[in-house]
Amino acid sequence: QFHDSLALIPKRSLVTSPDLPISQTGSIEHQLHKVEEGEFEEGHDDCPDLVDHQDEYSDSGDEDDDDQDENSMPGLSHGSSHVDDDDFANAAAWEVDFEDSDYDTEPAEELVVEGPQVVDNSSNVAGRPRREVKAPKRLTMDHRAAAKHWKEAKLVNDMELATAFIAEVSPTIDAPGADASIFEPAPSNLREILKQKDPRIKEAWLKAYYKEIKVLITSGTLSIEKMLPGEVAIPTMETNRVKLLSDGTLDKLKNRIVVRGDLQNKQSLEDKWSPTASFRSLKMFLAHAARLKVRVRQMDFIGAFLQAKVRSRVFIKMPAVYGEIFPEFKDYCGVPVRLIKSMYGMSLSGKYWYQELQEWLLENSFMQSKVIACFFWKNFEDGSKIYLLDYVDDCLYYGTSEASLKIFEKEISARFDLTLMGQAHWYLSTRIQQAENFDITVDQSRYCLSIIRRYLDTVGCANVVREHTTPLPLDFVPTVDDNSADEEASSLLMTEFNLDFASCVGALIYLALSRTDIIYAVNKLAKFTRRPGRKHFEALVHVLRYLRDHPCYGVTFYSSLERSVVHKIFGRTEALNKLLKELFFTMSDSSWNDDPD
Repeated sequence: QFHDSLALIPKRSLVTSPDLPISQTGSIEHQLHKVEEGEFEEGHDDCPDLVDHQDEYSDSGDEDDDDQDENSMPGLSHGSSHVDDDDFANAAAWEVDFEDSDYDTEPAEELVVEGPQVVDNSSNVAGRPRREVKAPKRLTMDHRAAAKHWKEAKLVNDMELATAFIAEVSPTIDAPGADASIFEPAPSNLREILKQKDPRIKEAWLKAYYKEIKVLITSGTLSIEKMLPGEVAIPTMETNRVKLLSDGTLDKLKNRIVVRGDLQNKQSLEDKWSPTASFRSLKMFLAHAARLKVRVRQMDFIGAFLQAKVRSRVFIKMPAVYGEIFPEFKDYCGVPVRLIKSMYGMSLSGKYWYQELQEWLLENSFMQSKVIACFFWKNFEDGSKIYLLDYVDDCLYYGTSEASLKIFEKEISARFDLTLMGQAHWYLSTRIQQAENFDITVDQSRYCLSIIRRYLDTVGCANVVREHTTPLPLDFVPTVDDNSADEEASSLLMTEFNLDFASCVGALIYLALSRTDIIYAVNKLAKFTRRPGRKHFEALVHVLRYLRDHPCYGVTFYSSLERSVVHKIFGRTEALNKLLKELFFTMSDSSWNDDPD
């Protein structure tokens, strides 16, 4: 690590004029001169020969300047006006760097020293004798600074100095916005992390482990108690995940210590179900916000399950190796500890957290939907409203009054540990874009690209680079007549195309939630997942190529009906225009006899 002691570097430019011959400029090694680093020591007469200086006991510096050592830095003079003939041509190249302010003779302002770096006021020496020069106190780049009586001198060059400064300000590899590819795939357990060859990656993952264990202990989740007869301690395991931002860069490395819920008591008959937001409810929620012309905001509950109380006696046991790596947590590792608050992995942890949030919302005058149990709203006395949609620890909300929103944010922040994330832009692996005119667009472009990388990039057929403008081939007719004769023949096709038909169709079903253009194609192909034939495989590859060429399509919810595509279509005729006055209406395309089965 670079030490902030004195580093004396000449201020003159090291870049010579291109018109000078090599006899005057010297080789590149002569131009990149070494500089000095160290401190003054009173009474010490040794001085490196690389920098010209005056003798302490001489009455005049002129004689020393005339006898300048041939090995000294060319053209470098401290307290001297002498310039060699070889350096005369270079003088104009660097003297223009100095302004009148460089030769200011006012007394230097005394600076306060707060660390290993010291202050150098030795450059302002014009008004006093040479023998009264004080020791340097600051990092200086002034070529006129005195250089005499050094101790522990260390020769460095500009490249080493620049590298040292860069090392001091370079961000860590796990900083938000950094490259996430070096951490993927995420390690499955601590053993894989300890085997990492790169110490930076190992340290970054261990930091995530340290943070997770510390949160468990400081939040009061664990309590050291003795078990009663008949009680057992459930072991834990860890999960690691590389969380990404919406642009694909690193958000953070996330470690979760979870309870082995599969080993919990199976005799419990308590209902374990807890509601979560579906994609359909998300689209309705955003469409309503666009109609109200409001901004959708987002909040994230930090360690949501850890904020819910456990409503029974549950003991866990974390691995003892945690205590060996982090000695400060040794008392909680390798021994049974009781859970005071819920943990991830418990069979009832999701329900405990939902009950905790639901009870608080109902106590604060929120009303709950009977159809979508994770949808809440509240009416205020001034007529304003707040709407909230929850998916475990991620919550979307919006309101019709800024004052009501601030009151709500203040109250819920006082009860739960959470992060107010401002306008929503990423939810349920979906990108949310809110336009200036309050239109809201949702798309799954990143999920679409991941499907292409997973299935299309490895497909066992020739690469076709032409653009595909339709989701399915124009001559494709889905029918069971094209099915494989048996499952063995279907497996051979799967090997030939190197494509898992059922898995790919399942991934496309979730993508179709925001890609209405592929709903028909996915719906038809899903009927042949048991014994797909060659034409079905070719149609599926066609769909993947279509997504490759059009990965960013989505759904837009308009804040004004007049600008919507449906309104423009229905406004063409008076008969269709009457339908716009209805509360709900649907559209369905004709089959055109496309289902021969």
